[in-house]
Amino acid sequence: MTVKTGNKHRYRIADIRKAPVRRAKKQSRREPYFTALAFAASAGVAAGAYGYYSMGGGEIGSMISEISSGSFLISFMDSLLLLMVYIILFFFGGLSSVGKPIAYLLCVFKGMGAGFLSACLFSAGVGNIDATAVAVILPFEAMSLAVVILAARENIRLSHITAKRTFAQAEGNGADISLYLKKFGVIIAAAAAVSAIDGLMSVLCEMF
Repeated sequence: MTVKTGNKHRYRIADIRKAPVRRAKKQSRREPYFTALAFAASAGVAAGAYGYYSMGGGEIGSMISEISSGSFLISFMDSLLLLMVYIILFFFGGLSSVGKPIAYLLCVFKGMGAGFLSACLFSAGVGNIDATAVAVILPFEAMSLAVVILAARENIRLSHITAKRTFAQAEGNGADISLYLKKFGVIIAAAAAVSAIDGLMSVLCEMF
């Protein structure tokens, strides 16, 4: 904002009302949660694959067959229950001031399961891959990892806010909890959609 004076000089005064907005934008751009969680999940995938091969592989074809087959309802419920276990743990982890490390550990653990199954699928060689199992398992593992990472990010966000209020003895804000509940409602809906896709893929693969 420019102010004119009687001696024909102009003085520019910074508009302090815009400063908090700029700081908030810079802070949101620096938020590294999603990237760090994706890296943790990727490390888990690598660890799971390494674990499978370090054990000398193994004959778990029957388990793979059970995962990649079944009715829509059974596949849907199994997938949804698996994701809901993670979502519930993330939800309560976000309400704690020490929930941040739990989020990273759960992402690594979920990645390890995906890596172990992926290594099992491709261990027989490219020419002997079970295309049906790949079509059912890999898309679900990829989509479920995305849901887990999103839930973990919300866990860390609220856990960070909770820790600030705990140690700074600041008053709580009900708006944060309300937004937290809404976001987890969306995450549960996404988990249901992913589980429905998994159920449909199981039914379709049973036909071929």
